[in-house]
Amino acid sequence: MIIERGSYKFDVRNDTLDEIIIDEALCPSEYINPMRPRTGDIILDIGMNIGGFSVFASSVGAIVYGYEPDPSNYAQAVKNLELNRVSCNHYNSAVSDTDKPVKF
Repeated sequence: MIIERGSYKFDVRNDTLDEIIIDEALCPSEYINPMRPRTGDIILDIGMNIGGFSVFASSVGAIVYGYEPDPSNYAQAVKNLELNRVSCNHYNSAVSDTDKPVKF
């Protein structure tokens, strides 16, 4: 299901928290105003979920590196980046303090 939030569109899955997560990521008091991403800023979106904040930060010109270990969430994030025609360096992997395999 496609939802619209301002000038953004997101593909969210039924019977999930996706829509709530998008609303939180785009809530000015949660992420946008405290971080104030701008053109050229480097943003690490660790645990990018379905890409809400990565979409926003990329759309204002930030250089975004998004990491999401869950394959289903990652697939949604890629769809949302494409749906909004923004560029983001995205990886289907976790970020950790070890290079040893861990169970997810």
